[in-house]
Amino acid sequence: FQVPITRFQDGYVLKWGAKFLVPILAKMPLGLYVPRSNCKTLPEDFPYDPYWRDVWITSLALVCRGEFNFIIASFALSEGLVNPDIYSAIVFSVLCASIFGP
Repeated sequence: FQVPITRFQDGYVLKWGAKFLVPILAKMPLGLYVPRSNCKTLPEDFPYDPYWRDVWITSLALVCRGEFNFIIASFALSEGLVNPDIYSAIVFSVLCASIFGP
């Protein structure tokens, strides 16, 4: 497994990396499907709504699921299924999602 960091400055790699990043970030709204708890035992001066905390945690956890994508991308490159530029774009988008996620 290699991170082709020298190719990240190529416009072609950045363009495709951004396109691959869009579906990864599209998982963010899925956190809104977290069920709301019926527990009403919070004190009045509680600093935040636990529901929205759970929504953010779930959304960010869904975004950062890249370790398996690295394995698939490495396999695809070694088998000749993708060219090195597309591999670099995949690695770039997965790295960005892993860095931005928790």
